[in-house]
Amino acid sequence: MTTFQSALSVHDDWQIATQACLEQLTPIEGQPLAFIFISDRFHEYFTDIVVRLKHATGIVDWVGTEGMGILGPGQEVYEQGAISVLITDLTAPRYRLIPSVTKTPETYLNKERAWIEQQQPFFGILHGDPRNEHVAEMITQFSEGLGCGFFVGGLTSHSANIGVQYAGVDSSGGLSGALFGADVKVVSGVTQGCSPISDAFEITHCERNIIATLDHKPALNVLLEAAGEPGQGLDEVAENLFLGLPIAGRDKHDYLVRNLVGVDEKNHLIAIGDMVQAGQSLIFCRRDEETAVHDMQRMLEDVKKRSENCIKGGLYYTCLGRGRAQFGVHSEELKLIQNALGDIPLAGFYANGEISHNQLYGYTGVLLLFC
Repeated sequence: MTTFQSALSVHDDWQIATQACLEQLTPIEGQPLAFIFISDRFHEYFTDIVVRLKHATGIVDWVGTEGMGILGPGQEVYEQGAISVLITDLTAPRYRLIPSVTKTPETYLNKERAWIEQQQPFFGILHGDPRNEHVAEMITQFSEGLGCGFFVGGLTSHSANIGVQYAGVDSSGGLSGALFGADVKVVSGVTQGCSPISDAFEITHCERNIIATLDHKPALNVLLEAAGEPGQGLDEVAENLFLGLPIAGRDKHDYLVRNLVGVDEKNHLIAIGDMVQAGQSLIFCRRDEETAVHDMQRMLEDVKKRSENCIKGGLYYTCLGRGRAQFGVHSEELKLIQNALGDIPLAGFYANGEISHNQLYGYTGVLLLFC
């Protein structure tokens, strides 16, 4: 019987890297689902790599994408050719592939209605193309189309703003991945890369992504007061400040971090990297290594407890702004997972946006455990 196993190979020649990956795998029985993440250096060879892995392992269904950083158990790889693989023990009909969905998931959901009614999926994995302006909206539509479905995943990252997704075939351009039947047990957790430095304010006047007032006070004045560092210039404040949008109905650890994208000093306006509405809550955040480590440990303790120490393998989607930029250059972020959960089979990549439940996050790490 096939069990979960992972492999991570590092080499700038894709053929050598593929062979090294295969040499780490034991013989595989049946047709389990497999995940693959490749360095963006292997962009043009993605299909060649998958074809070779299919032929050597006998596994037909592969799901994955590429990234500027690739990860495996306890190791992060940047600026080098790399391949990371996770082999599961999941066989059809316990999963269904999601090929490229570029506008709305409705057509896909209608096509798979018979399987959905039989398997009652509530969970899926999604990889997205950040060039598609509808990606965030489609994630929400997917969740609603399944009746409050829960998704985990990330957006492709590539140094040239191109990218490939794969789900049985080349699935670039939108969302792709897999849905899982209700009998597939999973546990997931989200950890933030930023920490709040203020209480919540109410957005009282705004238009699209431009905020005029918070608690009926000029938004820029509130921002400068929250930053609390009068000696700094506005550029310095803006460089290290982020905005958090708390999610209604979730706990205090769950909020969407967005960039501050502009300020209007004359009119005391601020602009953020998301659309907002009057009545929403907003908090100010700052990237902080110490609190990021503490929040990572909090999340790991929580998922370990909920998994009841029965972990088969995992996928980890984490932001490009984390990893070596926040935890250190010696794979400290991945070692935190390894120290908490042991040497579990693990694969993943550094994303251009992270997916959890029905939301697109930023500056977060999203961990999925199969149990």
